[in-house]
Amino acid sequence: MKIQELIKAADDAYYATEYDRAILLYEQILELEPVNQHARQQIEKADLYRLQGNLDQKLPREAVQLYKKSRSYIREGNLPQASKLLRQAIAIANKVGLDIPEAHEILADLENILLAEDYKKKAIDALEIQQWAKAENHLINATNLDPTDNTIKILLFNLRGLLRANNLINQLNAGISNSKNRSSIISEIKNIIEITNETSALSTLWQQVVRLFSEYQNEKNTKINIFRNIAWASILSVIIVLIVFWYIYLTPRNHVTINCTSVIPGLSATVNSPIYITNGDEEEIEISLINSSGDKVSGTFIIEFHRPGTDSNNPIVNKPEIKPSTKKFRLIY
Repeated sequence: MKIQELIKAADDAYYATEYDRAILLYEQILELEPVNQHARQQIEKADLYRLQGNLDQKLPREAVQLYKKSRSYIREGNLPQASKLLRQAIAIANKVGLDIPEAHEILADLENILLAEDYKKKAIDALEIQQWAKAENHLINATNLDPTDNTIKILLFNLRGLLRANNLINQLNAGISNSKNRSSIISEIKNIIEITNETSALSTLWQQVVRLFSEYQNEKNTKINIFRNIAWASILSVIIVLIVFWYIYLTPRNHVTINCTSVIPGLSATVNSPIYITNGDEEEIEISLINSSGDKVSGTFIIEFHRPGTDSNNPIVNKPEIKPSTKKFRLIY
């Protein structure tokens, strides 16, 4: 049996003056929920009235009937009618110089319950006009007056959860550098949204929290995409620079075919050489000669190396002119 069902059964037994049974039920409640103040208070009251016995036998019959009838209304949940009958029973007993202590005790509880219901209605009204702090105060008052009303407890718990989620979203928007704390807060907000999504009285606040959290996540994703695009753009730029560097300085070579038929019929040469060679570099020059005439050819192959001199139109300026150097290769076939 759930706590709420036990509380109802215990209260019914108590108001029916079945104090022994009520005490047993309240004790079961304390086993499940040791901090339940309502059960502790009711045990003390039930134990007191159990020692006092039943109603005074001298009470007028009408007063006794009204008192018993009020307990039926209490079981049905009609507290205003129960309160009315209890007051009538007390008034009739007072006319003959007697009193009904049990009726006063029950009436005191009923007044607290009725006042708690009034605070609950005020809380709902405050929620409708989005006065969250005022609604929270009304619910706190209602809970203090009637700690057995589980509906009020759940409403207060969910309201506080949504208000906390709203504050946590503000913290995220303000910026949290610690990634672990940020992940913990995001997880807590998601949990609150999931728990409170079926509380109709808090639907406006719930939708507000969901909207703010969605805006934060969208903004966060946008920033992540921007940083990601910047990172990819930077990587791509580096790759392009490396490719250009590789193309210009590391691998480019000239592949030149020289037609030598004007000198020796049927002879052509192909020269494979790097485009750039800096001082101190070692490189290879490949020379291929093709003799398509069918005759034997002998002679000298000359390669001249040139360096630009002082020329305003040349990118290399203020360099002393250097005479071309010549390398001779003897061709032997």
